[in-house]
Amino acid sequence: MLDMLGRTLERAGFEVITATHGVTALTLIGEMAIDLVVTDILLPQMNGFELIRRLKNDSPDVPIIAISGMDDSQHFRDSALKCGATAALSKPISRQHLVDLATSMARPALKKASTT
Repeated sequence: MLDMLGRTLERAGFEVITATHGVTALTLIGEMAIDLVVTDILLPQMNGFELIRRLKNDSPDVPIIAISGMDDSQHFRDSALKCGATAALSKPISRQHLVDLATSMARPALKKASTT
């Protein structure tokens, strides 16, 4: 899923930086300017809800798209938005919908995205 999302966003013109878990994502985001974060909720070492909360604390202006395949999609969306996500998508997701959403959220000058 990480590779597919990364390739999809790259084809749409984004510079993509990937991380396999939240701890690495926080380190990378702390070291460079990121215009958008796309994260799954089920991550090793730190779940996506915690990642979203920490990102919003450290970088409140960076939009976050949360993605999950949780059975209770409404609960997932409500929880992700409450934690600070800008948008929440349930799997399976439309690649075009992701690109459209990312394009509308990212600052147009740089169009960089981080996926976890």
